[in-house]
Amino acid sequence: PDPAVLARIKELGAPIAALKNQEVAETTKAIDGSRENCRTRECEMGNLVSDAVLDRVKDQGVEIVISNGGGLRASIDQGTVTMGEVLNVLPFQNTLATFQISGKDLVAGLENGLSQIEDGAGRFPQVAGLKYSFDKSAAPNAGRVKSVEIMEGGAWTPINPDKDYLVATNNYVRQGGDGYKVFADKAKNAYDYGPGLEQVVADYLSAHRPYTPKLDGRITEAAVAAAAEPAKPAETAPAATAEPAMPEPPAGSSDIATTPPGVPAEPAPPTPAPAEPAKPAEAAPAAPAPAAEPAKPAEAAPAESSHVIVAGDTYWDLAEKAYGDGAKWKTISDANKNYEPRRLPVGATLTIPAAN
Repeated sequence: PDPAVLARIKELGAPIAALKNQEVAETTKAIDGSRENCRTRECEMGNLVSDAVLDRVKDQGVEIVISNGGGLRASIDQGTVTMGEVLNVLPFQNTLATFQISGKDLVAGLENGLSQIEDGAGRFPQVAGLKYSFDKSAAPNAGRVKSVEIMEGGAWTPINPDKDYLVATNNYVRQGGDGYKVFADKAKNAYDYGPGLEQVVADYLSAHRPYTPKLDGRITEAAVAAAAEPAKPAETAPAATAEPAMPEPPAGSSDIATTPPGVPAEPAPPTPAPAEPAKPAEAAPAAPAPAAEPAKPAEAAPAESSHVIVAGDTYWDLAEKAYGDGAKWKTISDANKNYEPRRLPVGATLTIPAAN
C-alpha cells in the first residue's frame, strides 16, 4: 500500500475515531437489542429507540412511533455508553421521518410488520405512544392485529380507523422499506429529513442518564395465555373420576395434593415395603451404570464448537443461542481475543466455549 494514502486515511479517520469514543451516557444494566427478541416481540432496544424518537417530536404533535426491529443491530452493555456503541445499534444513517396517516392504514402497516414474524423478518414493529396485541396463528395480513390503542390525553384509547394520526418513524420505513408500502402510498404531509436516528438516541440517553431499560407490555401476543390453559384440563381429567369437583381449579394443585393422601389409605402397600429393602441391593448393581456417565464429559468436546461469522452477528446474539443468556457474551469474547467485539470479521471462525 502507498504510505501516503495510508497516512491520509488515518488523518481522515481521526475525527471518526474521536466521535466513536465520545461518552454519551451510562446504563444501569445491559440493553437487549438481540434479533431474536426485537424481530418477534417487545424488546428493550425497540422501546429505547421508539421512546427517543417520540420524545424528540412530541412538541410537533406526533402521537405514535413505529420502528422496524431489523433496524436495531446490536445490544448495549451495562455501564458507560459511547457514541460508537450507539452507531453499532443504528449503523444505517437513517433519519427521523414524520407523516400523517389514517387509523385504518396505520393498522394495515402493523399487519405488514407482523406478516413475517415466523421468519424473524426485520419489519416487526417496535412502537411508542401506541400499544397493540397480535395473534400469529392468523394468516399474514389477515387479522393478526387483534387490538390497537393510542395514548391520548393521558389515557389509552382504541384507534379510530377514520382519524388521521401524526406518526414518526425512520426515512427507510416511511418510504416503503421492509414492506411498509402503505406508508409510502397513503402518507400525507411526509417529511423524511429529520436528524439522524443515532443522534436522536444519543441525546435521549444523555438526557436520561443513567438510563434503565424497560419492558412495559406495549406489545403482547394475544394467544399466549389462552394456549397455555387447554393443557391443564388434561392433567385434571384423571382425577375427575374420583371427584367431579376437581375440574373446578384449572391449576388443580390443591386438589391434586390432597388426593394422593387418600390413595396411600390402602395400607396393603406397607407389606411390599419390605420388598423394597431388597431393591436397594439391586440399586447397587445399578450404580456401576453411572460409571458409564463419565463418558459424558466427552460430550463436553462439542463445547469447542465453532461458528462462522456472518453479517449482523454479535457476541450477545451468539451467547443467546449458545447459553440462552446474552449477558454471557464475554465467555465467547474471552475465547476469541483476536477479534474486537464491535468489529467481528465476516467469514472468520469463532470458538464457542461450553456452557458452564
